[in-house]
Parts: sequence; structure tokens; C-alpha cells
Amino acid sequence: VIVTAHHADDQAETLLLHIMRGAGLRGLRGMQTVGVVPGHEDVSLLRPLLAHTRDEIAAYSQQHSLSPRHDTTNDDTSYRRNAIRHTLMPTLTQFNPNIVQALSQLADNVSVDLDLLDQLMARDVLPQVRFDEQRAAVSLNTFREWHPALQRRMMLDILYRLADGIDISLERTLAAVELALTGRVGKVLEFSSGWRLRMGYDDLFIEHESQPLPTMGAVQMSGEFDLPHEGQTQISPDWVLHTSTNPPPNTPSVWVPDGARLWLRTRRAGDVFGEHGESQKRRKLKEWFIDRKIDKHLRDRIPLLCVDDKIVAVCALKGWDYVLVRNKSHKNAVQIGFWLERRS
Repeated sequence: VIVTAHHADDQAETLLLHIMRGAGLRGLRGMQTVGVVPGHEDVSLLRPLLAHTRDEIAAYSQQHSLSPRHDTTNDDTSYRRNAIRHTLMPTLTQFNPNIVQALSQLADNVSVDLDLLDQLMARDVLPQVRFDEQRAAVSLNTFREWHPALQRRMMLDILYRLADGIDISLERTLAAVELALTGRVGKVLEFSSGWRLRMGYDDLFIEHESQPLPTMGAVQMSGEFDLPHEGQTQISPDWVLHTSTNPPPNTPSVWVPDGARLWLRTRRAGDVFGEHGESQKRRKLKEWFIDRKIDKHLRDRIPLLCVDDKIVAVCALKGWDYVLVRNKSHKNAVQIGFWLERRS
């Protein structure tokens, strides 16, 4: 337990400091009589004199022949707090002799309101947030239904939980809320110390830049793989692709002409394919990804099954989107089934 001698005048100075830097409700709450040491949650911090003014404490000390110690650095007005104490507070006292009590009442009122906001956060907001080490996610639709006060508070609370001690200005908080309300997919807002807000298709993410971007369950691979008509191919550390002329029931399949190359690759600039078969109009793969809300950071590593130069299947987030292809110029073609197996 640590006990300090902070009093009501200290509280008033603290509030003025916070007001001048544009603090939110947390700053206007000021110091608390009972709390914990920041960064040391197991150490209690007590301020038993917070309800008493400097003059009251001085009078008590004189009445009981006590000699408080005076730190001469408290007289140095080059420090902002000292300048407030010796310059601003006397000026404010001319307008309101009870300015210290008035500011203390402000802190008390804000503290009560914050207590209600804390309860609303615990009941309505935090259960909707998905936490994972250095990342938190929340549904954009859910976020946009909340009151602006809860939207702002969510940004701050999540950052405080993920990055203890981080200081985010009101301006940055408002910018984050605005991005969450109106921003496009892929947009990023930087906070500080590597923390950022990132927009997804359905979720917003508060995360550290060191975190690998989530795969959302998508199969990801690099490079190219020639595929046998019968066999299995390791396409990533976690995934094996099976190919067979006698696949299990309900397995997706494509027709492969005699001598054609069956292979797997990732996307290239300008890729197009016949979305529902070769008779359909060709479509840009990029547009297809966008329509299915596949995040940009996933697209370059999504497996594409090809027969020669044609894309015949795309391994999207919910499995294979494929087209049945038969090359009519070849009499001899074989139907190849394909399916993925996770090995991790």
C-alpha cells in the first residue's frame, strides 16, 4: 500500500492540466481517493487527504504544532503545474473564491457518470469484442449501432487493455471512430507505439503492427505446383491437395484434356475466368474477390486451380468455387476430382 498527501488543491491543478490538453472523461475524473499504482495492479494507492484543501491542512498542522516539509522545487514556475498553482489558480480565485471546491465537485460528478459508462461497457460492449493477444475485433454493424459515447470509450478501453499505459488524444479517438463509421476496407489509422485501427469487410480491428494479418480460415500458399491425376501435393505446411480420377462422393471436379497441364498457382495481374463455365462472360478475378469480401491481404496467396492457361477453380474462404470445364477440341479428357486436407 502506498499513501500520498495529495489534497483538493492538487486535484484542482490536475483537472486544469487535463482540461488544457483536451482530456476526456477519464481526465476530468482526476485523482481517486482509492486506486492502484499504474502498471502495478497489486499495489494499492490511497489519497486520504484528497477531500481537504491546502489551507485546511495548513490550519490543522498549525493547530497541532506540526511542521510540514516544503519542497522548494514546487516554487519553480517553469514547471507547468507550478505555474498553474502560483499564477492561474490565484486568477481563477478572483472569479470564484471556491474554485478548488468547484473543480473537486466536477471530478466527483464525472466519476459518477463514468461509473455508469463502465457498467454499460461491461454489459453491452465488451462481450461483443473478440480479444486475441495483440488484436481485438468487433463487428462493424454492431459498432455502428452503439451510442457515440460507447464508440469512443470502446476505442480507448481496448487500447488500454491491449497496450497498458498508451496515451491516445481525443483528436485521434474521434478520427478512429470516424474511420470505423465511414472508412473503406483496408484503410488503416495509426495510433502510437505501433498500434493501429484497420478496417475489414465486416469487422474493425485494433491491433499491433507486429501481428500477422488474420487468414480468416483461408487456405494460403506460395509458388506453383504441377498436380498429378492421382496423388497428393503438399501446397503449404498445413495443407495437402488430393487429386483423383475416382474421388469421394460430392467432390468438386474438372475435365482435363489429354496432354493438358493441371496445376496450382496464385493470382497474376489481369487474371480473368469464366465464373459459371466457359460459356459465361469472362470476369476479372479481382472483382470476384471483392464481391466475396475477401480481404486484400489474402488474395495474393489464394490457390487457383488451372488447366493449361485457364483458371477452373478458386479456393475461396468457404471452399472451392469451381467451374466444370471440358475442352471440346479434345476427344480424350479425364475428369479429375480434387479436395483439400488439413495436416496441422
